[in-house]
Amino acid sequence: MLLSLLAVVPFAFCLYMVHLAVRRRHGNALQSSFAAHRFDTPDGPVGGASLRVVKASNQVSRHTSNVPAEVFWYCVGPGPSYFLAIAQVRMKGRRFEVDWTVRPLTEERMRAALAGDRKATALAFG
Repeated sequence: MLLSLLAVVPFAFCLYMVHLAVRRRHGNALQSSFAAHRFDTPDGPVGGASLRVVKASNQVSRHTSNVPAEVFWYCVGPGPSYFLAIAQVRMKGRRFEVDWTVRPLTEERMRAALAGDRKATALAFG
Protein backbone atom coordinates (compact mmCIF):
# COMPACT_ATOMS: atom_id res chain seq x y z
CA MET A 1 0.00 0.00 0.00
CA LEU A 2 2.71 2.49 0.98
CA LEU A 3 4.79 1.52 -2.04
CA SER A 4 1.90 2.19 -4.43
CA LEU A 5 1.27 5.55 -2.75
CA LEU A 6 4.93 6.48 -3.19
CA ALA A 7 4.63 5.65 -6.89
CA VAL A 8 1.61 7.94 -7.32
CA VAL A 9 3.15 11.02 -5.65
CA PRO A 10 5.80 11.68 -8.36
CA PHE A 11 3.17 11.19 -11.07
CA ALA A 12 0.81 13.67 -9.40
CA PHE A 13 3.67 16.13 -9.01
CA CYS A 14 4.51 15.85 -12.73
CA LEU A 15 0.88 16.47 -13.67
CA TYR A 16 0.81 19.53 -11.44
CA MET A 17 3.99 20.90 -13.04
CA VAL A 18 2.54 20.41 -16.52
CA HIS A 19 -0.62 22.23 -15.41
CA LEU A 20 1.47 25.17 -14.14
CA ALA A 21 3.46 25.31 -17.38
CA VAL A 22 0.25 25.42 -19.46
CA ARG A 23 -1.19 28.21 -17.30
CA ARG A 24 2.05 30.19 -17.63
CA ARG A 25 2.01 29.84 -21.45
CA HIS A 26 -1.65 30.88 -21.43
CA GLY A 27 -0.84 34.00 -19.38
CA ASN A 28 2.11 34.88 -21.60
CA ALA A 29 -0.03 34.52 -24.75
CA LEU A 30 -2.69 36.81 -23.26
CA GLN A 31 -0.22 39.47 -22.15
CA SER A 32 1.72 39.60 -25.41
CA SER A 33 -1.37 39.70 -27.61
CA PHE A 34 -2.98 42.37 -25.40
CA ALA A 35 0.16 44.52 -25.49
CA ALA A 36 0.21 44.31 -29.30
CA HIS A 37 -3.49 45.17 -29.71
CA ARG A 38 -4.32 48.78 -30.68
CA PHE A 39 -6.92 50.86 -28.82
CA ASP A 40 -8.42 54.14 -30.05
CA THR A 41 -8.32 56.76 -27.28
CA PRO A 42 -8.91 60.53 -27.21
CA ASP A 43 -5.10 60.86 -27.29
CA GLY A 44 -4.88 58.68 -30.42
CA PRO A 45 -4.23 54.97 -30.89
CA VAL A 46 -2.21 53.26 -28.16
CA GLY A 47 -1.03 49.72 -27.55
CA GLY A 48 -2.50 47.55 -24.83
CA ALA A 49 0.67 48.02 -22.78
CA SER A 50 -0.43 51.65 -22.29
CA LEU A 51 -3.70 50.60 -20.63
CA ARG A 52 -4.27 49.67 -17.01
CA VAL A 53 -6.37 46.55 -16.40
CA VAL A 54 -8.49 47.35 -13.35
CA LYS A 55 -10.58 44.18 -13.25
CA ALA A 56 -10.24 40.74 -14.80
CA SER A 57 -12.80 37.97 -14.98
CA ASN A 58 -12.20 34.52 -16.45
CA GLN A 59 -14.63 31.99 -17.90
CA VAL A 60 -13.23 28.46 -17.73
CA SER A 61 -14.22 25.94 -20.38
CA ARG A 62 -14.28 22.28 -19.48
CA HIS A 63 -12.36 21.63 -22.71
CA THR A 64 -9.30 23.70 -21.77
CA SER A 65 -8.03 21.92 -18.64
CA ASN A 66 -9.12 24.71 -16.28
CA VAL A 67 -7.34 27.31 -18.40
CA PRO A 68 -9.65 30.28 -19.03
CA ALA A 69 -11.25 30.12 -22.48
CA GLU A 70 -12.70 33.64 -22.27
CA VAL A 71 -11.17 36.51 -20.38
CA PHE A 72 -12.90 39.82 -19.66
CA TRP A 73 -10.59 42.74 -18.84
CA TYR A 74 -11.91 46.15 -17.83
CA CYS A 75 -9.27 48.70 -18.82
CA VAL A 76 -8.53 52.39 -18.44
CA GLY A 77 -6.50 54.32 -20.98
CA PRO A 78 -5.39 57.87 -21.61
CA GLY A 79 -7.94 60.58 -22.08
CA PRO A 80 -9.40 58.97 -19.91
CA SER A 81 -10.86 56.18 -21.98
CA TYR A 82 -12.53 52.98 -20.83
CA PHE A 83 -12.72 49.57 -22.48
CA LEU A 84 -13.99 46.06 -22.02
CA ALA A 85 -11.49 43.77 -23.74
CA ILE A 86 -12.71 40.21 -24.26
CA ALA A 87 -10.18 37.56 -25.19
CA GLN A 88 -11.21 34.26 -26.68
CA VAL A 89 -8.42 31.76 -26.20
CA ARG A 90 -8.08 28.46 -28.01
CA MET A 91 -5.38 25.89 -28.50
CA LYS A 92 -4.00 25.43 -32.00
CA GLY A 93 -1.54 22.60 -31.95
CA ARG A 94 0.71 23.25 -28.98
CA ARG A 95 0.19 26.99 -28.80
CA PHE A 96 -2.53 29.35 -27.72
CA GLU A 97 -4.30 31.66 -30.15
CA VAL A 98 -5.98 34.77 -28.78
CA ASP A 99 -8.66 36.85 -30.49
CA TRP A 100 -9.64 40.14 -28.88
CA THR A 101 -12.99 41.90 -29.07
CA VAL A 102 -12.82 45.43 -27.68
CA ARG A 103 -15.81 47.45 -26.59
CA PRO A 104 -15.29 51.12 -25.73
CA LEU A 105 -17.25 52.12 -22.62
CA THR A 106 -18.52 55.46 -21.42
CA GLU A 107 -17.57 56.50 -17.90
CA GLU A 108 -21.11 55.72 -16.76
CA ARG A 109 -21.01 52.19 -18.19
CA MET A 110 -17.59 51.59 -16.70
CA ARG A 111 -18.83 52.69 -13.28
CA ALA A 112 -21.85 50.41 -13.64
CA ALA A 113 -19.64 47.47 -14.68
CA LEU A 114 -17.40 47.99 -11.66
CA ALA A 115 -20.24 48.61 -9.19
CA GLY A 116 -19.66 46.63 -6.03
CA ASP A 117 -15.92 46.25 -6.62
CA ARG A 118 -14.30 49.01 -4.57
CA LYS A 119 -10.75 48.10 -5.52
CA ALA A 120 -11.44 48.13 -9.28
CA THR A 121 -13.44 51.37 -8.98
CA ALA A 122 -10.57 53.02 -7.10
CA LEU A 123 -8.08 51.84 -9.73
CA ALA A 124 -10.25 53.17 -12.54
CA PHE A 125 -11.36 56.47 -11.07
CA GLY A 126 -9.01 57.23 -8.17
